[in-house]
Amino acid sequence: MSKPRPFLLFHLITSATVFLLMFVFLAEKASANVQEDIAELKKQIQQLKQEQALQKQLFIDEIAALKMSEQIPELKEGAKTISNLGMAASKVYSSKSKVSIGGYGELTYFDPRTQGSNNESDAYRLVPYIGYRFNDWILFNSEIEFEHGGANRSTGVAVIEFMYLDFLLSESANIRIGNYLIPVGITNLKHEPVYFGSVNRPLIEKNLIPSTWHENGILVYGNVIGDFQYQAGIFTSPYAKNPTNTDSNFSPSSWIRGGRQKGAQAKAEDWSGVVRLDYSGIRATDVGFSYVYGDTSQDVAGLGNLTYSLAEVHFETRLAGFEWNGLYTRGTFDGAGELTYTSGGTLGELVEGWYTTFSYDLMRFQEGASYQLPVFVRYSEYDLNKEVATGATRDKALSKKVTTIGLNYKPTNQVVLKADFQAVDTDAGYGGDQFSLGMGFVF
Repeated sequence: MSKPRPFLLFHLITSATVFLLMFVFLAEKASANVQEDIAELKKQIQQLKQEQALQKQLFIDEIAALKMSEQIPELKEGAKTISNLGMAASKVYSSKSKVSIGGYGELTYFDPRTQGSNNESDAYRLVPYIGYRFNDWILFNSEIEFEHGGANRSTGVAVIEFMYLDFLLSESANIRIGNYLIPVGITNLKHEPVYFGSVNRPLIEKNLIPSTWHENGILVYGNVIGDFQYQAGIFTSPYAKNPTNTDSNFSPSSWIRGGRQKGAQAKAEDWSGVVRLDYSGIRATDVGFSYVYGDTSQDVAGLGNLTYSLAEVHFETRLAGFEWNGLYTRGTFDGAGELTYTSGGTLGELVEGWYTTFSYDLMRFQEGASYQLPVFVRYSEYDLNKEVATGATRDKALSKKVTTIGLNYKPTNQVVLKADFQAVDTDAGYGGDQFSLGMGFVF
């Protein structure tokens, strides 16, 4: 018997309603899941954006660091040197960017072992190097030195020690114009504290060769015949005597050093010439010589030709922790008898001196050592009154024998802590001892 139609209709409506409710329930649940998925996706997208932003910033920082390293390159052992300058002074020549910055500094402590002498601590030098490349063959290089604190409390000064343009024409011929270091000796060109073991620079390369010696002029330099390097130039001569001063600029105890003009409103009536030749073809060894000649009167009324000459030979060798160097120099001054000194004394017509330094790194005994500990001894003899003008009295106290022993600690090749003891004897007797400490760096 068939069911009544109203009951069938009710059944259909009820089924449809249940189905519709189930559909709505399922749809709402699905919608909630979708919302959760969307929220999760948004969260992941946000995290990705943050990670991308971080990666982008890191990339930007790396690029900036790379650019900075190109602008201010690190000083590395074995870095390229030019015309016998030190590594830091040569940075502009190998820099990948236009600007190059380097420098060095020294702090010293001196204890003269002589009764009545005072101990002294000195912010001796702070020296920035600044270079700039105009193009691939013209560059500017400079050294600005602040000495003794840089303030004029007593002798503190700020001075340009070189400032020149280099025109790099070829490997065999380049031209330097400006205020440059006179290419004579070992220390005048490489005067940063990491290059010499003693706290003070070698006395001979101060009182005979007047380091640091720099003047205005023109220099030609380059490499010829394999391992030979030459330098030749002219520069404004030392200034023997100011016409308004009865005392000479030169001194019996430091010869022509006081006549350096350093490019400061330099008298240019008289010029000097310099030639230098170096050879580096011997394993781990450099040898060379230089010669300087000129007139120092600068047309001062009443003075004749006051000509001088300075010649030197030198060598440096480095092998397996051992270093050995030496220098001999001889200078002449024609007309020394015409100069007078209120402090007395006689300027040498002939001066002469030599030194040799032996050094050995004690850390060579320790395999894999991360620092150097070189000990050294230097022996020097020099005479600033080897010969004097006819009728003048030779000062025996200016003939000196100097022994220096010391120790360096180098945590890197760019930083050094120094200690040394120096004993001086003269032909006139005891010349004084000194204990010294020093700190130095180059970058």
